[in-house]
Amino acid sequence: MPKDRECKDNKPKDSKCKCEHQLVDQLTGWRLEIDQIDARLIALLMERFAITKRIGDYKVERNLHIRDFQREEQQFKQIKELAAKHDISESFSEELLRLVIDEAVRRASHNQ
Repeated sequence: MPKDRECKDNKPKDSKCKCEHQLVDQLTGWRLEIDQIDARLIALLMERFAITKRIGDYKVERNLHIRDFQREEQQFKQIKELAAKHDISESFSEELLRLVIDEAVRRASHNQ
C-alpha cells in the first residue's frame, strides 16, 4: 500500500491505523497469493497426470494391469507420514490422494 495513503478516519499517516481499506488491501493480497498457489497446484497435478499417462501407456504396451494396489498402499503410507509431519489431517490427506489416484486411473482408462 502506498505510504501517502491517508486513513479515512483522518489519523496521521504514521499511526498504526487499521482502517477498513487497509484490511481489505491485506485480504486482497492474501487472496491473490491463494490464487497463485491454486494455479501452481493445478499445474503440479497436470505434471503428475502427464507422468501417470506415460506409466499407463507403458503398462498397456506390456499388457500390465493399470492399477498397482501395492504401490497405492505405499503412497497412502507415505502421505500419512507427510501429513503428520506437517500437521495436516490424515483423513484429508488420504481423501486428497484418493481423488488424485482416481483421476489418474480415470484418465488412463479413458485413453485406452
